[in-house]
Amino acid sequence: MKKIAMALMLCTSSTCVNAQALTNLSAGVFLGTEDSGISVATEQFQLQIGLTNFSIAADAKMNFEDMLGRRDLWPFYAYGGLKWQDDKKDVFGPRAGLGAYYPLANGQLTMYAQAGPSWYLSKDANVNFEALAGVQFHF
Repeated sequence: MKKIAMALMLCTSSTCVNAQALTNLSAGVFLGTEDSGISVATEQFQLQIGLTNFSIAADAKMNFEDMLGRRDLWPFYAYGGLKWQDDKKDVFGPRAGLGAYYPLANGQLTMYAQAGPSWYLSKDANVNFEALAGVQFHF
């Protein structure tokens, strides 16, 4: 029951944002070092649900082109947020990292990759470096 409540809380909190932040909705699949699963993203937020080792991550995304005003940095972004996973050792913690994306098929598909540390706050704090790559379809 706790798992379902946590999943619903993260899903509903990530959708309680203004309408402008929900533009360019996309969904897809990812393969990663810790887990693999499905993802839903907008230009400013991403939600990843790991299915290998059940996990939920919700992040804010910041595009380097927007932050620094340099058009040559358009494919790069930074992200930061929280991750919860169903693991006895590493359960919950903040995460941050860098990512890049590349549009395909006239912008309808996007390949992306991201990597960064996750700091799991449990009895003994643990930092894991996590990386993933995926494909998303834009609606």
